[in-house]
Amino acid sequence: MPRGGARVGAGRKPRASRRNVVTFEGRKSSDDGALLVPPAFLSDEERSLWGAWAPLAVELKTLTSHHVPAFALLCRLQAEMNATERTIAADGRTQVRVTIDGAGQEHQELKAHPLKTDYRQLAQRVESLLARFCLAPFGKPGASGGKAAGKANPWSGIGAR
Repeated sequence: MPRGGARVGAGRKPRASRRNVVTFEGRKSSDDGALLVPPAFLSDEERSLWGAWAPLAVELKTLTSHHVPAFALLCRLQAEMNATERTIAADGRTQVRVTIDGAGQEHQELKAHPLKTDYRQLAQRVESLLARFCLAPFGKPGASGGKAAGKANPWSGIGAR
């Protein structure tokens, strides 16, 4: 059935049939158990992060033997972010900066902690790596991919006549 207007190729495209879709059922790799063991070069905090995240990434099939360096980077950046956060909490979020002008007058200025920009950059890198391994939360809370069983659509009966 032709669709569209006067231009060639205009209009809605027909849906692809299910026959043309090839599904892939991933096989369980034999090295999945080895991926749960953190590499030796990671620190203790990084190893604990690996232990928390690796089973989830292996289950989602986003952590393979080829992705170990990137996953180790994720653990290292998260550990560095935690250390930066502890330093900011110990020093305080703001600091007083004292300057002396040409007349010898002392001026005090309240400034943000100098590590706040580093923390923001680390948080962005960690968030992007979490998304790469499908470990970042996304969507609405409690959304399981299906339709909500709560309210019915008030417009559902309009086109049914």
